[in-house]
Amino acid sequence: MFKKITIFSIICILSFTLVSGLPVYAKTQSQIKQELSDSQDKEKDAKADYEAKKKKEAQIEAEIKTLEKTIAATEDELKTLESEISANNAKIEEIEIEIAAMEANVQRQNEDLSARLRMMYESGDGSLVEVLLGSESINDFLGGLDIVKKIHAYDMEVLDDLNAQLAKIEEKKAELDAIKNELKANQDKQIQKRESLASDKKKLVAAEAQAHKETVEAQEDYEAAQKASDALESELRSFRSKNEWAGTVVIGNGRLGWPCSGRITSEYGYRTRPNYGYTQLHSGIDIAVPTGTPIRAAESGVVYSAGWKGSYGNCVIIDHGNMEGKSITTLYGHNSSLAVSVGQSVTRGQVIAYAGSTGNSTGPHCHFEVRVTGVAQNPRGWL
Repeated sequence: MFKKITIFSIICILSFTLVSGLPVYAKTQSQIKQELSDSQDKEKDAKADYEAKKKKEAQIEAEIKTLEKTIAATEDELKTLESEISANNAKIEEIEIEIAAMEANVQRQNEDLSARLRMMYESGDGSLVEVLLGSESINDFLGGLDIVKKIHAYDMEVLDDLNAQLAKIEEKKAELDAIKNELKANQDKQIQKRESLASDKKKLVAAEAQAHKETVEAQEDYEAAQKASDALESELRSFRSKNEWAGTVVIGNGRLGWPCSGRITSEYGYRTRPNYGYTQLHSGIDIAVPTGTPIRAAESGVVYSAGWKGSYGNCVIIDHGNMEGKSITTLYGHNSSLAVSVGQSVTRGQVIAYAGSTGNSTGPHCHFEVRVTGVAQNPRGWL
């Protein structure tokens, strides 16, 4: 009885030990992929929103710069107008002095005429004096044709001169008013324009501040979305790394392990070459990974080639010998740097290089090929 209990206890302990030694994941690979896809969609939307708000802010900044140029031009126009006003003020002052002199001359001539009329009155020519003194204005005086005929030729010249000077005074006053009104209208117009532009700028500055705030918020959202996607990508790579090297992820015959974990950007088969535009057999698969990502040997073997290899860039080729009666080699292209040399023995999962974008490449990735007796085959049939 004691032996049975002891054996049972040992079995339970061993079972627990074996189970606890297995990797446990709260999420499956499919769940992580789905979360990553959702996160990348959000990241894409956040990026579009950020770029739109950034563009809007730039447009407002451009409008402000244009408006500032208009304001500067308006200020220059006001300065020019002020200069014109100063020049015209001097002209106005000259006209006012001229008017004052003309009015003084009229006053003097009028006084001289009045003195002569008093003399005529004292000399007995009372009828003419009475008519003149009874007139309300010079025009009334000139209207009396009978009286005018009695005035001496010199007096007629004096009255004509007075009348001409009065007309000239009125002309000068009208000219003066026109100049003042024009200057005042132009000045008011420019001041109104300046105030309107200042108001527009104030609104644009407020809009720019709001746009900048929204841009910063959108940028923070975009960066947060990027971090979320990066975290999920890291989680997915970690999941794949822990499972793939343990042999739990098998899509082909399972003889070879994945050189790295990442998104497949180009499958094996005929395709249009990105950099050239013509159709050609793509003899491997492209796995997108960041520059510097460790690239691991898909199986144990001996390094057949390590160095620059034309369009492959920095490249490693490993000879795995015979597998299932066939000569197998694997190729790892576009590396940023290599970690092995020709003739070196490597083991499955050993770091042999670091990902990059050397040779004919549109971005950092690992180009992985499987060659059977020297002929490239679809790697997915061996992974």
